[in-house]
Amino acid sequence: MGNLYEASNGHMVARQSKVSLPWLDRWSMSCESDIVASTGFFKGRQFMGPESTSPSIEVYIAGSFSGTPIILTKTSLLGLWKKHARKGLLDSIPEYEATEDQKNNPPPRDMYI
Repeated sequence: MGNLYEASNGHMVARQSKVSLPWLDRWSMSCESDIVASTGFFKGRQFMGPESTSPSIEVYIAGSFSGTPIILTKTSLLGLWKKHARKGLLDSIPEYEATEDQKNNPPPRDMYI
């Protein structure tokens, strides 16, 4: 999904759209981001941490419409889609490993007193 810029009856309209309607008398431009974090575009860990914002890329396109100069801009946020570890959850201990560990390493004697 991206922004769709449309010109109809001399007016410029920007809206979110998945498809354009070719049977209407207008032109359109769709802007989408194809950059992902694994492509090497980002280096280091400068975007890590809860207070940091997602990186973005801004695109400018200049042209004219009906003799009027126009400049189209589009800012796309580039999400890193990183799986975050869930905080506050304990790892489970399988029962077999726990009972085997107790057989091999009994608790110290002073725990029985």
